[in-house]
Amino acid sequence: MSYGEGRTFLRAKIWWIAYQDPHTKKEQRESSKSTKLADAKRLLRKRREEITSKQFVGKQEEQVRFSDLARLIKEDYGLNKRRSMRNLLYRIENLRSFFGDCRAVDVSTALIRRYQKFRVDEDGVTGATVNRETGVLHRMFVLGVKLGMLSAVPVFPDKLGENPPRQGFFEHSEYVAVREHLRPDLQDVFDFAYHTGWRSAEVMTLTWKEVDLGGGVIRLSPERDKTEQGRVLPMFSSVHEVLARRQKKRRLDVTLVFHENGKHLKYNWRYRWNRACEKAGLSGKHLH
Repeated sequence: MSYGEGRTFLRAKIWWIAYQDPHTKKEQRESSKSTKLADAKRLLRKRREEITSKQFVGKQEEQVRFSDLARLIKEDYGLNKRRSMRNLLYRIENLRSFFGDCRAVDVSTALIRRYQKFRVDEDGVTGATVNRETGVLHRMFVLGVKLGMLSAVPVFPDKLGENPPRQGFFEHSEYVAVREHLRPDLQDVFDFAYHTGWRSAEVMTLTWKEVDLGGGVIRLSPERDKTEQGRVLPMFSSVHEVLARRQKKRRLDVTLVFHENGKHLKYNWRYRWNRACEKAGLSGKHLH
């Protein structure tokens, strides 16, 4: 049977069509959902035209949805023991908020471009953030093709421009000026980051099990280290002073070293940090 051929047949008063799937090379059967032969012939003609113009999408492929592809990439991260699962889940949710559980075949170049524009214009995120998210989407489709769920990856629009890497170095005078306008718990985060060179996200997720006050060191686990090798930080005097202050605020129901009345500091860090920088005359200054 060539791609241009096909047949109609009757099953329990409903007309069906059969044709060769150009992807699987197997016969594909599809109900016209009608008792009229003319409707079945019309559907068969439509499928022939789609196959001839190479716009055909198989019945199985039509059923693949966003959630199916999201499951594939989460499984892939788990099998390869990728440490950035938390970032992946966050990006998937941002994608899901726009695409919903749409069919994979409905994700087009134009739709991806609209997503880029929506994230920048409506959500105010950077080009770098959008690029990481569309990178996840692209990987989802690549896995779908590799596992035979999809026949092709849609053409992705060009990546958005990204700002150069942020500079997080502070002169001492700048450090003092910004610190003055931060609340005590955020001052501790800033002090620790300033004296260690750690990123703010690393500081705010530091737990007491990683702190050895008696041994005078901090041991960052491989799972949390960007190099996946782990790190040991000697607890020199300036860092010890910060941890001594945090020790006084330690709570048995909170594992984090840095918190505000038991609450994670990440939820208001950016707003308060930007306000402090503005008051210090250093608008736009970033911490690592």
